[in-house]
Amino acid sequence: MKADTILPLRLDSDGPHALTFVAERAGRDVLCRVHGGQAHVGAVALAEWRDGKAHTRCLSARGHREEAIARHAAHTLCAATRRNVACVAGIHFDSISAADIASISADAYSLARRAAGLAAAFE
Repeated sequence: MKADTILPLRLDSDGPHALTFVAERAGRDVLCRVHGGQAHVGAVALAEWRDGKAHTRCLSARGHREEAIARHAAHTLCAATRRNVACVAGIHFDSISAADIASISADAYSLARRAAGLAAAFE
């Protein structure tokens, strides 16, 4: 089986700062989105499979801090599927603490790893 058999895929985190991770096919490639709270486009990452590994680049909107989340999701899914992956991340919750930001980031990374694990199981 191929990763195509599990896409589209939606995963959600729990808690006061719930996130949603969505991945879908774009031909042979994969588009994914990580969002929570007030969704928007904060960062976009593109991971390409070449020379036996994932190569990832990222672009962020000024003043946004979702680059690490977009980069991790794209890179992780690319490594698991050996397909090009574009990921858009946009997360905004009002009045959050540094601990909240760390928890939100950990949840986003966990969702990406779960999605990659599911996709890799079907490659």
